Amino acid sequence: MRAQLKALERRLARVAAILHARADRAAHAARDRENRALIASMARAGLAAAGIDSSLAVTLRHLDAPEPAPPQPPPRRTAEPPTLLDHLYALTARFHHGPPPNLASASPMALVGYYCFGDGAIEAPA
Repeated sequence: MRAQLKALERRLARVAAILHARADRAAHAARDRENRALIASMARAGLAAAGIDSSLAVTLRHLDAPEPAPPQPPPRRTAEPPTLLDHLYALTARFHHGPPPNLASASPMALVGYYCFGDGAIEAPA
């Protein structure tokens, strides 16, 4: 039970981290928009105070332009990474069925494949 709770806690921590990162990106984008507007208004006020038409300042046009699209985050893994047992199961798949391996010459992987995952595995009593 404790292991299941720990696994659930790890999954919840990952979800919380993803949500926190999304919130940080949204807040950062909002600050960028506010900063761009503030800089543009300050520059226009300074130009107006100097008696210069702000439409002549080409660089202010870049601040008025829509923001470029934010970069797309890398694709996320949709499934949990394979566990050690999943990996061992895949590695020993060729030993799962068939006659029992010769105990004198069988490799450890053949023994694990047949006796842990294959025909030789005995289910534990319930």
